[in-house]
Amino acid sequence: MAKKIPSYEYTGEHEAAADERYWYIYLKSSGSLTFGHEKKMLEACIVGGGAGGESDNGGTDGERGGNGGQVKNITQHVLADTPYPIVVGSGGAAGIKGAFPGKGTASSAFGTSASGGEGASGGAGAGGTGGKGEAGGAGTYAFGDSSMLRYGGGGGGGAGAQTGENERGTGGAGGGGRGAGGAGAYTEGGAAQNGAEHTGGGGGGEGGFYYDDEFGDQRYDAAGGAAGEGGSGVVILRGTEEDLIPVFFNGTQLSVVILNGKKAAGMVYDGVRLYARRLAERTGILNGGGRRERHALYGQGGNQKRCTECAQRA
Repeated sequence: MAKKIPSYEYTGEHEAAADERYWYIYLKSSGSLTFGHEKKMLEACIVGGGAGGESDNGGTDGERGGNGGQVKNITQHVLADTPYPIVVGSGGAAGIKGAFPGKGTASSAFGTSASGGEGASGGAGAGGTGGKGEAGGAGTYAFGDSSMLRYGGGGGGGAGAQTGENERGTGGAGGGGRGAGGAGAYTEGGAAQNGAEHTGGGGGGEGGFYYDDEFGDQRYDAAGGAAGEGGSGVVILRGTEEDLIPVFFNGTQLSVVILNGKKAAGMVYDGVRLYARRLAERTGILNGGGRRERHALYGQGGNQKRCTECAQRA
């Protein structure tokens, strides 16, 4: 059975999911986060934005991909009804002729910051060699858990221009499968891929190509394909703690009530519902003459009593 997603409010873009091990909350843009209940062991994966890929907009050589954003995994104790500011970094702009690619910006949560990517990642293939662009850095598993996706992978390098009319070089793969470099070609340079959104992946580097003059006896450097933009960052939360309920035992607030081996789905005291629904239906203690009863016993041991309405019916 999948974990129950906790109650929370977030002012930015977000989504939640759960599996049998954890619940997950993905914070995709900046905002303010508030949990309805305390979490003593909240895990957070903070990913900065990736850098854009390189481009000189002209040349036989491919260009390098951008570095991915930094990834930081932390464990945090969060309080109920307390707003926590979250910053999600943006990806860097793709490089263009005469301008360096943009750097990714930092993401932060709970006082911890993960820097944005800057500089180059996967190496690029040289023109005229059929060189393949190198793959970008692999990135880091979220939470250090190999069952999760990698984040912050580098962009792949673009392939160099090809010497044959029907040849195409292959751009380098992006780290973690994102942000591949542009293909190199004879008459056109391949455009690189952007780093995927909400991954912190770097953008791919452009692919290079040749251009023949009208007589076909001379080659000139010409515009390559466009470089890729860096992917935006993300903050991912996960945990196993379920929300507490308004029931205390020996001064400790509980997350679940088990009665006669069954999880209680409702609790009513003097006609006022305290927790969930259908306690009697789930436990089978009260049947009210064959009719489902919505009231419960209260007290301890031999001092247990029915609520006023139940006592009148007895």
